[in-house]
Amino acid sequence: MIREVTRDRNYIVEFDSSDNYYLVPPYRGDRHHFDRITVGDDTMGILDFSNTNTYGGRIYLEKFSISSSSFLVLENFSELALLGVKEIGAGADRIILRNPLDGLLYKARIVDGKVGPYYTVYFGERFTPPVPEPATYGAAFGVVGLGFGFFRRRRRRVASALGELTTGGEQN
Repeated sequence: MIREVTRDRNYIVEFDSSDNYYLVPPYRGDRHHFDRITVGDDTMGILDFSNTNTYGGRIYLEKFSISSSSFLVLENFSELALLGVKEIGAGADRIILRNPLDGLLYKARIVDGKVGPYYTVYFGERFTPPVPEPATYGAAFGVVGLGFGFFRRRRRRVASALGELTTGGEQN
C-alpha cells in the first residue's frame, strides 16, 4: 500500500507488491522533500514526476530503504536534477532512472563525500535488467523436450492398445 503524508511538501511513500506506482503531486517550486521512501520485497516501485518540473530542480530523500530483491524507478525525472539522499542504507544502487528522452535506464551512483547533510546521486552507468544464464534456458528446453518425448511415447502406446482392441488382438 502506498501511504502519502503531506506536511510542508514532505512525503512518505511506501511501495509493496500490491501497489507500486506513485504520481508525485504538482508543485511549482523546484524542490521536493521525501521524509521516507520504502520499497518492500520483490517490488519495483515507480515514482512518477510527470506532474512536476524537475529540470534543474532538487529532490531530497531523508530516509531510503529498499529490499535487495527490489528496485525504485524514477519516471519523468530530469537527469539534470539533483537527487540528494541523507541516509543511504543498503540498496541505494537499486535506484534506477528512466531517461524521458530516450527511454533508457541508468543506475544510480553515490558520489563520495557529502554536500551538506546529503549524499549526491548521479545517474551515469546504463542499467540492463538481469537476464537468465544460458544454462537456465538449456534446462528449461530440456525439460520441455523430455515431456514431449514422454507424451509421444504414451500416445503411441495408447494408439497401439486401441488398435489391438478394435482388431481383437489379431495381427496380419
